[in-house]
Amino acid sequence: MRHRLQAARIATAWVVGVLFVGLFLGPGVLADRLAAWLPGTQAGPALFRFLTVGSLAGGLVVTAVAGVSLLGGRLYCAAWCPLGVLQDTLGFLLLRVRPLRRWRERRGVGVFPVGRRRWVRWGVLGLTAGTAALGSWLLFALLEPYGAFGRLAVHLGSPVSAAFCRGVSSLLERFDVFALSAPTAAPPAALATTVTGAFLVGLGALVAAGGRLYCTTVCPVGTCLGLLAQTAPLRVRVDAGACTGCGLCVRRCRSSCIEKGPGGARVDPAACVLCMDCLAACPTGAVRYGLAVSAPPVVPRASSARRELLAAGASVLVAAAARPLRGLSGEDPRARAVAGPVSPPGSGDRERFTSRCTACQLCVRACPTHVLQSATFEYGLGGLLQPRLSFRHGFCEYDCQRCTAVCPTGALLPLDLGEKQRTQLGVVRLYKDRCIVYCRGEECGACVEVCPTHAVYSHDVEGLLCPEIAPGSCIGCGACEFACPVGPKAIEVHASTVHGRAAPPHAVDTPARPMTTPPAGGTSSDSGFPF
Repeated sequence: MRHRLQAARIATAWVVGVLFVGLFLGPGVLADRLAAWLPGTQAGPALFRFLTVGSLAGGLVVTAVAGVSLLGGRLYCAAWCPLGVLQDTLGFLLLRVRPLRRWRERRGVGVFPVGRRRWVRWGVLGLTAGTAALGSWLLFALLEPYGAFGRLAVHLGSPVSAAFCRGVSSLLERFDVFALSAPTAAPPAALATTVTGAFLVGLGALVAAGGRLYCTTVCPVGTCLGLLAQTAPLRVRVDAGACTGCGLCVRRCRSSCIEKGPGGARVDPAACVLCMDCLAACPTGAVRYGLAVSAPPVVPRASSARRELLAAGASVLVAAAARPLRGLSGEDPRARAVAGPVSPPGSGDRERFTSRCTACQLCVRACPTHVLQSATFEYGLGGLLQPRLSFRHGFCEYDCQRCTAVCPTGALLPLDLGEKQRTQLGVVRLYKDRCIVYCRGEECGACVEVCPTHAVYSHDVEGLLCPEIAPGSCIGCGACEFACPVGPKAIEVHASTVHGRAAPPHAVDTPARPMTTPPAGGTSSDSGFPF
């Protein structure tokens, strides 16, 4: 029975891991189908969606996860959290390193006292709650496991996956096989890669030192679920009468939640992620998962449970005390008039968007033209790694609204295609002193050709077609800026802090056609005509 429970957990975790890899790194059709339901099952996005927009679906998911934790412990952490699955995979690989394995066998995983980790995790949760009450969800977004896994997959996994596919495609082309097309992906910003890489290094260090230490000391979702798991009737228990004190369960525990005591081993249910390793390691069957056994089990002292409740109450008080100061952390009204990054369709208001986005990068992965890129400090520190439109990498395709359909937190509201095509993300501005038509008298028309709403059109001036703009019809898609062959760009999109509604497409004599694929070649001044 013990081995069956462990095997079932491992099998479920592998299935979950494959699903989330397919979500962020899989082909478009598979990823879109998974995006329709899989992110919504995650506790972090569901909690965020429930707290920020009052989503009924998010509330139901939170209730379901909480109910499972109250009944059976941290089963969600055991097999359904993608970052937890990644930590288990890293642990499996790191233990293949012989020196590290010998160190772990000599010292054991359970060398980190449960009491010290308890105060660390509640301190992190209190800090997260306090910053959230002040209006900044940055700390929650950086620590929340689903968003962290998404950033790792997009910023580090996607370039590796794309390079591998390009290599395989090039190899097959030598044998005249062109069935596999190599994917194209814009490289993430250096800061995004650096932050994500540092997170992976830190995560690997915690795994090497003590298994699931991130889940038991840092993760705010895990801390909340651990509080609920304290009184779960189904949990890992130690039969004091059958325990021989051999310590095998302590050495095998990947969450360092078992401590040896004078009366036998003691399990901290708040930190136990139900890996079931201890069940398989125990030679006498003293460690069990289930209801209370006939012999009185050794459980955490009552004072520990009281300290957990006091720490939870302190976190709530910190958040409540900080809430009146929230107005001091808001965006400076004078800054709203300053041009900033163009936020994605469906964001509506830039301030609303940055306060609800966890930077999971799912919309970045779904964007077919790679115009969505991770911000550095364009939104400010609170918007670190949140998506923005970068017209250096692409443009917002006129007939696409995929990013609005995949957002799991409600930061991007779903838009139908007709509504999206009238949403004004920004307004175009033409700099005639940079335009080669006005400066040199040379024919161009790149911006006119690609504008889907005819907001950029041409008129005849002594036989020369000169570009002009109709700002009211501009939707800020950036196709004109992306296509402009000069540098600095002669035509640019200036962001709107609050998205508006564009006028109907401008009626002109010279028709323009929407651009549905990026132009071949570069867009710099030395790359020639862009299409």
